[in-house]
Amino acid sequence: SNISSGMRAAEGAIEDVEIKEDGVKLKIIGNADPIGVCGSGILAVVKELVRTGLVRKDGAFIKLKNLEETDYRYPMIEMDGIKRQFKMTEDLKITQGDVRQVQLAKGAILSGFLALLNKAGISMEELDKVMIAGQFGAHLPAESLTGTGILPKEVEDKIIYVGNSSKTGAYMTLLSEQVKEEMEGLAERMEYIELAETENYEKIFAESM
Repeated sequence: SNISSGMRAAEGAIEDVEIKEDGVKLKIIGNADPIGVCGSGILAVVKELVRTGLVRKDGAFIKLKNLEETDYRYPMIEMDGIKRQFKMTEDLKITQGDVRQVQLAKGAILSGFLALLNKAGISMEELDKVMIAGQFGAHLPAESLTGTGILPKEVEDKIIYVGNSSKTGAYMTLLSEQVKEEMEGLAERMEYIELAETENYEKIFAESM
């Protein structure tokens, strides 16, 4: 059966993947039998597919004819009709469609990141830190974010995790008059940017894919 990258993290979901010469190593929530893959897992496996060269930079699976049968990666790719897919277990496969879904998300996030930098006139090197928010974000290792290209490799050492920042901010606003005034001041200084109308955005998005 194919993988749904939108599957909620639950017992039996694959949350981490490592491709090694002696096989595919899986980390499974609850140490149960694998039944699917959660969001952090799909990023981990795509990162590994790119790292090992099983998926090219354009997002396509490598052709079997380009691998020697003695290559440790050879049995990991199988054909489903004319389509190639990655075999995690006998029943769980990563398809080209799964990789393309990650690629679309990656293109959207990275292009927004780059468009904001361009708009602000800030270089990658000038960034002090990159904050990863949200409960889901807290489960995404820096190497998965940069290994899939969602974030540029240059910021890997600048990534910090802030958890559920919207909920924390709401608490802070309700409990502190000073924080409330700071947030109101920040809101007045913020600008809204429509990415689709940003100069050269289509090119930025295509290159980010």
